[in-house]
Amino acid sequence: MSAVAVCSSGGVLGRANQDAACAMLARTTVGDVGMAVVCDGVGGLACGEKASATVAHAFYNWFQNELSGLVAKRRQLDFDAVQSRWATVLKSLNNMLYKRGSHGDVPMGTTFTGLLACSGTYMVGHVGDSRAYKILGNGEEQLTEDQTLEAYLQQHGHANADESSGQAEGHAILQAVGAASALEPVFSCGTFAPQDAFVLCTDGAYRTLENGDLIRTFSYQKILEESALQEACDSLVQACINRGECDNITVACIGPQPCQDSSLTIAVGGERP
Repeated sequence: MSAVAVCSSGGVLGRANQDAACAMLARTTVGDVGMAVVCDGVGGLACGEKASATVAHAFYNWFQNELSGLVAKRRQLDFDAVQSRWATVLKSLNNMLYKRGSHGDVPMGTTFTGLLACSGTYMVGHVGDSRAYKILGNGEEQLTEDQTLEAYLQQHGHANADESSGQAEGHAILQAVGAASALEPVFSCGTFAPQDAFVLCTDGAYRTLENGDLIRTFSYQKILEESALQEACDSLVQACINRGECDNITVACIGPQPCQDSSLTIAVGGERP
């Protein structure tokens, strides 16, 4: 786990891109630390691109400015402290965006899915319906649950959620950063092997994926070579475009390549806050 990559597109129609993402890595005293974040400005709300860019840049700044304090003179990364801080950052961003939207009468919001990985342990923070996956040696595991009306109805025994709610309403997300006065991000932790990779993506990507796409694209042997992770990331986005995806498509990855003591960040679809 020592390489990162990001790719984003407006989709086959070339619409304004309301997605934003960053992926970063650092060599520290507790081992290589990788972080990936994807944010998708909420459709139907004005200024979604500003909301997504604001949140992506806030986590870029957290990695740059606060990570070193969490690993200084330690033997391992304190994921409890990371979770507490991420929750505080997300709730602060939510308050700021909600107030900005309320005062300007221009509602704004964004999904957030972020993953931090170090020394065989990862943590995921999640709001909305973007997703995180772990790519194993012979398969894939979805690490997040969609916070949508459709998913909620299915969890509560409604097998045909779209028929119960109407298709468009069923895909409505239940919370987003900045969309309401209260926010409850969901966190989870787990372990990973050295050859595993992580893929985070917005709904424009996973909605278009076919069975086996992720494992074929991000298998260990395929992404081990230098620069191959970025090529894999680019190829997955292009596959979604080739299949006619009209929505914004964003993919951010952390993979097992030699650490170059470098960082990569990209924010697309929005102005810098």
